[in-house]
Amino acid sequence: MNSSRLLPPTLALTLLAGLLAAPAHALEECRLLRQPDIQNDQIVFVYAGDLWKVGRAGGVAARLTSGQGIEAFPKLSPDGRTVAFTAEYDGNLDAFTVPVDGGEPQRLTWNPSPDQVAEWYPDGQSILIRSRRASAPVRFDRFFKIPARGGFEEMLALPTGGYATFSGDGSEIAFVSPSYDNRTWKHYKGGNAPDLWVYDFRNNSSEKITDWPGPDEWPMWHDRTIYYASDRGGRTANLWAYDLDRKTHRQVTRFTEYDVKWPSLGGDAIVFENGGYLYVMSLPGEQVTQIHVLVPDDKPDARPEYRNVAEWTTAGDLSPSAKRAVIAARGELFTVPGEKGDVRNLTNTPGVRERDPAWSPDGRWIAFLSDAGGEYELHVIGSDGSSPDRQVTRGGTTFRYPPRWSPDSKKLAFSDKTHTLWWCDVATGKLTRVDKSEDDDIFDFAWSGDSRWIAYSRPEVNQLRKLMLYSVAGGQVTPVTDGMHDTFSPAFDPAGDYLYFISRRTFNPEIGAFELDFQFSATDKIYAATLRDTLRSPVAPLSDEETGAAAKSDDEGKDSGKGKGKGKPAAGQGAGAWRVDLAGIVERIDEVPAAASRYRALAVFKGQLLFLELGPPTPDEDEGDGGGNATLKRFDFEKRETKTVVSGIEGYAPSRDGDKVLYKSGKTLGIVETSKESKVGDGKIEAGTLMARVDPPREWMQMFNEAWRLERDFYYDPAMGGLDWKAIGERYRQLVPYVAHRADLNYILGELIGELGTSHTYVGGGDYPEVPKVDVGLLGADYDFDRASGRYRFKTIYRERDWNSRVAAPLGVPGVQVREGDVLLAVNGRPLRAPENLFAAFVGTTGKQTRITVGRSPTDPRPRTYTVVPVASEVSLRYTAWVNDNRAKVDQATGGRIAYIHLPNTATAGIQEFSKQYYPQVDKQGLIVDERFNGGGFIPDFFIERMKRDTWVYWSTRDGRDFRTPSTAIDGPKCMIVNHYAGSGGDALPYYFRMQGIGPVIGTRTWGGLVGISKNLPLVDGGRVTMPDFGMWDAASGRWVVENHGVDPDVEVENTPSDMVAGHDPQLERAIDYCLEQLKSHPPKKPVRPTYKIQQ
Repeated sequence: MNSSRLLPPTLALTLLAGLLAAPAHALEECRLLRQPDIQNDQIVFVYAGDLWKVGRAGGVAARLTSGQGIEAFPKLSPDGRTVAFTAEYDGNLDAFTVPVDGGEPQRLTWNPSPDQVAEWYPDGQSILIRSRRASAPVRFDRFFKIPARGGFEEMLALPTGGYATFSGDGSEIAFVSPSYDNRTWKHYKGGNAPDLWVYDFRNNSSEKITDWPGPDEWPMWHDRTIYYASDRGGRTANLWAYDLDRKTHRQVTRFTEYDVKWPSLGGDAIVFENGGYLYVMSLPGEQVTQIHVLVPDDKPDARPEYRNVAEWTTAGDLSPSAKRAVIAARGELFTVPGEKGDVRNLTNTPGVRERDPAWSPDGRWIAFLSDAGGEYELHVIGSDGSSPDRQVTRGGTTFRYPPRWSPDSKKLAFSDKTHTLWWCDVATGKLTRVDKSEDDDIFDFAWSGDSRWIAYSRPEVNQLRKLMLYSVAGGQVTPVTDGMHDTFSPAFDPAGDYLYFISRRTFNPEIGAFELDFQFSATDKIYAATLRDTLRSPVAPLSDEETGAAAKSDDEGKDSGKGKGKGKPAAGQGAGAWRVDLAGIVERIDEVPAAASRYRALAVFKGQLLFLELGPPTPDEDEGDGGGNATLKRFDFEKRETKTVVSGIEGYAPSRDGDKVLYKSGKTLGIVETSKESKVGDGKIEAGTLMARVDPPREWMQMFNEAWRLERDFYYDPAMGGLDWKAIGERYRQLVPYVAHRADLNYILGELIGELGTSHTYVGGGDYPEVPKVDVGLLGADYDFDRASGRYRFKTIYRERDWNSRVAAPLGVPGVQVREGDVLLAVNGRPLRAPENLFAAFVGTTGKQTRITVGRSPTDPRPRTYTVVPVASEVSLRYTAWVNDNRAKVDQATGGRIAYIHLPNTATAGIQEFSKQYYPQVDKQGLIVDERFNGGGFIPDFFIERMKRDTWVYWSTRDGRDFRTPSTAIDGPKCMIVNHYAGSGGDALPYYFRMQGIGPVIGTRTWGGLVGISKNLPLVDGGRVTMPDFGMWDAASGRWVVENHGVDPDVEVENTPSDMVAGHDPQLERAIDYCLEQLKSHPPKKPVRPTYKIQQ
């Protein structure tokens, strides 16, 4: 590591030595000092989620805040006496101030949307904040100005907001657009890379002063220089300087190991963080000095505790007799009694993660995966805790999925992320490969009762799963199904006669409401294959027959079951090796008489089947457990009927005989009998007292290591983009011992995975302190401030609601006659006027009947009172208004000839908006597809198929208009508008649009993120990192496409701040012009019905 003009460290070291010799000798120099700001001789910064201050030369820091939640982004006032910051004291991120010498924070904002402090105005009387409260679509921040003493938040005219800095007189602002906060994507070169803009409030003029393809961030205005951070000089971000007069850029610092983060200017210095340490750069000399800071923090969040970890339950299994359950929670394994006894922690290994326990059929052992040795390996431990943990496998190098015991309790089978299925000899640890799919993970597999066969569903290239049968003795693999149907969830019956499975063989189309498209949901039924060619179906017709001695003698030794009593299948193969007739097994299949539905998790026991029935499908559903909306069903062979066992669960684990199950529903675990119907809560086991020692520092290191391994194992490029991933891990691992708050770990994890330089690298969640949230209701309106009276006036009212949303428009319901220009006089009878914040008057009103009193003026002698129901969010109201306003502009400009639709994403909301907006406009002569701000989701080929349509033929009836095929095509010119906020599926959409020749792409280059994510593997405390595991390439060019670049427009049009402040949308206007030009040069031909044929 090095930087330009580093001062000799003699003075700093002398100071540190003096501090260490003082009574503060027990203190340690800290790292991970984040988001600093400087003014005069004071520095404020964030450490362990709180605000601290320290002298400019370093030394012992003093605490400023101690809130339960996070305090962040401190900014010192120009006089250095007050700190403005963002905090979640009441469960929401709001703006606060606190004296620099300490005291009670003053709350400035109450809007339920997150508010972030951006900067002080140069006069020190007002504060600039950023918020998405008024953004539509909600993908960007807007700037608001609020008095430092509190009051009304005035929204600035600027269309977007990011990190910002004012000129000395406040007449100009330099700001980042687009905002790129907290992106864990280093070396980014996509369309959303932030640039620096300078805007002049006096004459509404704007200038973009950076053109580097990568991000330029954190502008700081000093005289005629704007300092900022950028990685334009290499792979690390450093400080750069822009000369406003010469319009030139130069590099100032030259760090090579860690990025310069959160630089902030105050007076004659810039302070910033690098590698967790604070540095001060003096101005104008630009000399950089590292300062040494000692933080007298007791680190409560890093203190080991004996805690109840039931909240972090992840997996479990039921003992063979159903007397106990084994549960994995917070990296430990517990056995919990069904009724009597105590909870036992079997592992007691803080800093090690044990997961995915499986109870052996003989009841003696519990198998699980543990990373005690640095990789996940199979372990076994005595189920009663008397036999110690023993590692079974060694040499693992990749992520492994949950193990399953063989019935003889001598073998374990498991799969891993390489799509390989294995079995393991528990005594020796020897691994044997069963099979490998080239298409996806093998999750569904089952042991036969004699432990000599494994049935599994193997994903195939046609995206269906084929049922296979593996012989443990000979290694032979035999198909059980022909690959024409999706087949999964195999299960052997305990007698050794049948192999049951679920298969999608029922095709009852569900026809769409707006066009003749079709989909299938209830496709699954349960089937059985006979293991021997002499067996009859397990669901053969029942028939009462003579069972006397003669009939019995005739049937002895025969498998066919002919003439047996009630037509039951054979009694089974006994305890020896099973006979399986592989020849012709594909043809020996019959259907169990259970109605077609959506099934998972089949298990077979004597006389019964258990399986999950999933709830109705949703587009966002994760394939698997039905999202907690599953019902456990039981099929009775004797009665040939299906009954419900328990509804509203996520999963289950059966006892060995199937008479009882362990179910999970949210945080509830219970054991119930399968012979009768139960409800969630019945048989609840006392899993609420899973006590374990949680050692945060050791746990944080485990999570770091696991996150590093997850990227190593799942990242789509096996060469890790040419990076030395081990060295990068070491670079950031050395910061983990300095973590004092869970937020610090997320920061480090973000820096780690950001080095991949790849999209969809996200970090979030974890064990944070829970801050109770106080709701604030909203009316769906914008406001002005009447300074003379101190009253708030309705400026814009959002009356139109999205009828597909549950969010109503509080001021748009019949009978509420509040109008733009009305003054809000009182809320629930309590007068409202500044300096009380408008939104503070609506605390606790969300979803509740609330009386508002309004008048045409502040002194209206006849005020009106209405009862309204405030909402928690205005997002859908503002979005609906924005879309409708754009459609109205297109209608007006084109005489109603061109359709306009906006797609907010390529997931559920995008599908809904497309359907709502497209079908009513299929009579138009052209189409503008606006996908700006598109948040992505699914791979959007389904949109393109509809957009590409044009009319093939017409049909006529005797009366009325002609109709056509396709019935929902839009003929004529088509174009798509894009911008830098559109990404992921919003990158693929314009790429496909142009590839299919539908029309030109207009706007600015998109985000550039088409390496996607498909796995959700939580960390031990519920936090997460994402692993980008599949990328897009183009067969025509033979190249990876779009990633870290974006989709270039055919017609580049940028919406400058000054254009948008003036009320223009140049991108939409250019799209309108294109369609009108095309209509003029290629006018639509109105089809004429031909003359009717004369019959001869």
